[in-house]
Amino acid sequence: MLSRLLLGLGLFAIASVSQAGFNFDKTLSINDDQGGQFQSHSSGDVAADSGTNVSNGTFTHFHPRAESTATIDGTLDREAVRDGELRDVSYDGNLVLIGDASSGPAATLTLVFNDLVVHRDGDGASLSGNITINGRELPAESTPRRVRAILLRLVGLFRL
Repeated sequence: MLSRLLLGLGLFAIASVSQAGFNFDKTLSINDDQGGQFQSHSSGDVAADSGTNVSNGTFTHFHPRAESTATIDGTLDREAVRDGELRDVSYDGNLVLIGDASSGPAATLTLVFNDLVVHRDGDGASLSGNITINGRELPAESTPRRVRAILLRLVGLFRL
């Protein structure tokens, strides 16, 4: 009888938690082997069918790959809003990427984005907004593949 009561209370607790909303606040710091750093602060709320997450990240002479002289400096802000199946993630920031100088002069890439938005719904994902690359503004969907790959790796740090 006691075991059934405990089982019933446990199931009630699990059901109650799945309907509850939560607030969170998270700070993350990643230090690379060459003295660079990525720091982020995230906060928001999560419920069964909705949520928000605001993150602010700072790259300080961050080396994205070991054994490389390539670095990233700047800030990246991310805001994610979920409502049922709809999800919008917007990015704002300024990043300076300096390429690997081990085989010649290092290339510098300056990226600026304002209201770069990834919208996901039942029909898939869409991208809107503009990215400025070394002073040249482009629609987000026209961003060169290599730049998109770099950005995907960098925004992935917010998921840690």
